[in-house]
Amino acid sequence: MIKVAVKGAMLVNLQGGGKGGLELTVREGTTVQGLLEEISKEFGEDFRNIIYRDGEKELRKGLRLLVNDRDITGLNGLDTVLQNGDCLSVRFVLAGG
Repeated sequence: MIKVAVKGAMLVNLQGGGKGGLELTVREGTTVQGLLEEISKEFGEDFRNIIYRDGEKELRKGLRLLVNDRDITGLNGLDTVLQNGDCLSVRFVLAGG
């Protein structure tokens, strides 16, 4: 088993005003996708609606997932295997003028 931190502003609302972070214990070899599924089990439909498009497994546009401050698109995407002590950050990219 490994411990992984998860951070993101959306967690504050899901935790009812919590600190915006979680520490989860997951199986060794867990991927980013697997971790998102574990979080979905805890927070249910609310979390899935924030992360995924229309209840699908496709991530919402403008959502960035970072493992140890590295965008997963530069790693192995949702198949990135997590290591003990990793931190997954869930961020939304905002643009405007």
